[in-house]
Amino acid sequence: MICYSYAAWTLWALGYADQGRRQMDEAVTLAQHVAHPISLSFALVTAAMFHQYRREACGTQERAEAAISLAKAQGSASWMAHGAILRGWALAHQGQA
Repeated sequence: MICYSYAAWTLWALGYADQGRRQMDEAVTLAQHVAHPISLSFALVTAAMFHQYRREACGTQERAEAAISLAKAQGSASWMAHGAILRGWALAHQGQA
């Protein structure tokens, strides 16, 4: 899952943003399949950041809210904070500052 995430960032940096997005989606799908909360939190926050770099506010918000929900269920303040920051960015870019 982490390798898919890093591959996504690499593809994005090389100018292949759409291929990178597919890799990031694979990372999230794999993390959901494994059902390991920490891995899924990492994948969701990383995917939210990926959408943020692409200036995709809706995608950022969707992944961030999923990360926040999981973090609340697991009692993880760190992942909740990451998600909240990303959700705040997404809301601000949608005019909901």
